Amino acid sequence: MIVRRLHVRIYRNPEFALTLTEQMERLEQLLSNIPGRSEEERRSRRAVQVEYNRLKQERERMSEAEREQERQERRARERIRTDRLAEFHRFREETYHLLSESS
Repeated sequence: MIVRRLHVRIYRNPEFALTLTEQMERLEQLLSNIPGRSEEERRSRRAVQVEYNRLKQERERMSEAEREQERQERRARERIRTDRLAEFHRFREETYHLLSESS
């Protein structure tokens, strides 16, 4: 219960929200993993492609200063994510260790 609450608290922070570039990368990955054999897969693929194109156009409209700001924000968020995840895993392991000792 404690670990689950901490997990929710960690991931519901703005640092875990994806930047525009990260969203595009996730969609690219999705596109490469959707085979498109069935009609449903083709519809899904088209929907993902439409969203990817929208994000790509949004990125193209950004100024160079905005792009640089996004790159810096992404690096900062990645550092925060790494630190928070390390803290979470350390806390989780310590909690389970304490619980196993008390049993």
